Amino acid sequence: MLIVKITRLAIVFCLVAGMQNAAGQVKNEKGMQFFSGSWSELLDAAKKEHKGIFLDVYTDWCGPCKLMDKNIFPAEKVGNKYNPLFLNYKVNAEKGEGIEIARRFNVSAYPTFLFLNNGGSLVRKVVGEKEMDPFISLADQALKDAADKDNLGNMEAQFNSGVREPDFLRAYITRLTKLDMDNSKVLDAYFSALPFPLLSQEETLVFLGQNIMNVQSATLAFFMDNYDKLSKASRDKVSNHLYDKLIGRAASQALGNKNMLEFKPLLDFAGKLEIPDKKKEFYINRLRLVYYDLVRDNKQVIATGHKLAAGLADIPIDSIRAEDARQLSKVMQPFLTGAKDSTAIPGFSEEKKFLEKMYTKDISSKLYIVVQAFAKLPDSEVQALKDALVWIKRACQLEPDIKPYTALAEQLEKRIH
Repeated sequence: MLIVKITRLAIVFCLVAGMQNAAGQVKNEKGMQFFSGSWSELLDAAKKEHKGIFLDVYTDWCGPCKLMDKNIFPAEKVGNKYNPLFLNYKVNAEKGEGIEIARRFNVSAYPTFLFLNNGGSLVRKVVGEKEMDPFISLADQALKDAADKDNLGNMEAQFNSGVREPDFLRAYITRLTKLDMDNSKVLDAYFSALPFPLLSQEETLVFLGQNIMNVQSATLAFFMDNYDKLSKASRDKVSNHLYDKLIGRAASQALGNKNMLEFKPLLDFAGKLEIPDKKKEFYINRLRLVYYDLVRDNKQVIATGHKLAAGLADIPIDSIRAEDARQLSKVMQPFLTGAKDSTAIPGFSEEKKFLEKMYTKDISSKLYIVVQAFAKLPDSEVQALKDALVWIKRACQLEPDIKPYTALAEQLEKRIH
């Protein structure tokens, strides 16, 4: 009996061991094989096997990440493409080593796919889920990038070895920006290397403005001081990039951390950016509203709130419902034509309920944001409180089942009456 038990245990052990190779590669015979060891073990294995590295950076709450896990990674032809070329690795951006890995490669959206050389340097970075054939083609694109003598890994090695020629630095900065990577160290090196007369030239300022990625850069202070010297055409070339990196990202982070000394200059600079995009304009004013609320500047809370709410409560209900239908039709078109399969998306029926009232929710949520700030005003601001009550009642009319809306309406009615 003992021999039988040992034999059975041996069989089980062999079966389990057969699911991993010596490098810790978990096998999925029909699809992608994912390495099961630590980050340092992965790097060691990549060097030993002379393979590139593919990273799937995901989170537990990311719906598109789950779709990749369900529909793309297990596919045999995906495995046939990726397994011979890469050590594949999954990284949860919010747990364990994944937190530092996501920070290192500046990952802020999910899924993000990272292709690295066997030294761990970035070769290609792709954001967002992919259908099967486009995902397979990413492997070929990554190989092409890796073969380029001026790929990011080689540039990093040259920079670390002390190369500081301006043309090289410009090329390296541009490559880092394109991959949405932190380029502040290289940008500051370029900024320091340029003769001062060149710094004030419009072409130089445009290049700097198109490549500033965050506030951790001495270059930013110089650029902000000289922004007004740019022509209208040059400001148009840099405004959207600066909005995305300095307002949409850096200012939001500073405000979330209540770092007012960092946030306020960015907020002031946002006022100089000429951005015709209404959504971006709304977002900037929303940041202003939060800031003025935190620092208890009631006058500016009221002024900014009126800018945000202007016209929203006056849109006819019929027009709102018609826009709901238009937006739903646009979203559903790929499913109606068969280009996408709704049955492959977990919770799609629930998601569709949200999609049916996208515009309604957009209007009501914007009104609610303003009313929340107005509700903190003192009782002496009677007119502002009355305006807030009108706005929240419209939100309740649009979405009568949202309890925070009705609760806020009741609170304001009691205060006014």
